[in-house]
Amino acid sequence: MLTATVDIDALALYRQIHGLAPADSTGALDPAWELGVPRFLELFASFGITGTFFVVTKDLAHPGARARAREILAAGHELASHSHTHLYRLVREPFERQRDELHRADQALRALTGEPVSGYRAPGYNQHPALQAELVRLGYRYDASAFPCPAYLLAKGALIAFKRLRGHRSHSIVTRPWEALGPRLPHRLTTPAGPLWQLPISVLTPLRFPLVGTALFALGERGVSLLGPLLERETLLHPEFHAADLLALDDDGLAPELAVQPDLRMALDTKKAILRTFLADCRRGGRPSAPLRHL
Repeated sequence: MLTATVDIDALALYRQIHGLAPADSTGALDPAWELGVPRFLELFASFGITGTFFVVTKDLAHPGARARAREILAAGHELASHSHTHLYRLVREPFERQRDELHRADQALRALTGEPVSGYRAPGYNQHPALQAELVRLGYRYDASAFPCPAYLLAKGALIAFKRLRGHRSHSIVTRPWEALGPRLPHRLTTPAGPLWQLPISVLTPLRFPLVGTALFALGERGVSLLGPLLERETLLHPEFHAADLLALDDDGLAPELAVQPDLRMALDTKKAILRTFLADCRRGGRPSAPLRHL
């Protein structure tokens, strides 16, 4: 089974990660929604893939984002919660703040889709048992926040430290580092409110190579083509992308300071070629595709 997921993180969130000043607000639709989402819809359609898009629901205040969200639904994909404001420090906030973030996101998605929400992915993959128990109370079936990848954790910690030394304050945080060594496959969590499925983002053995856009771009098209035999061994593939994975600094005329995000410096055609190679291998042999809610 292939369960492809896309986090629709606005470029403002990348500015927070890198400690950049906020961009001037013009009321325009963020490029992640305006350009990244339709490009992923086109890419997935070309391979017959249906997946899950995680939404930061404050973005839905913009009519353009609401229109894009309806396009996602019309194409047969799932909309799931990525919190209301994508507060990186959410698990360190008072519980009432955590609860408010989850409930506001849930209400916004229900209002848009007319259906209950099935799942959640935490900002920055930062999990907490109290937050997961609240997901159960909301009637959610799964949490897709687990990212069992030690290399990612080390890179994240190094980036935070580097930014601090340079006098820039990254909004990203590291919590519960042992979770980077957690289970690779779906498993049941026991929370104070009841059971909840944990659906980890895929990492390939033996080195726990992460199936995320940034890592695939680092390999390049030739490197990604070598993953084929490893992909064939997996019964479940749960890659994670971001809408910004299909944005490019020069092609899309993005602000020059965003060059601090390395994958934004890569040409759009190169990115598309890498993802097409990867998804073709994921679908090889007729591997079925479905949103996370169908697992």
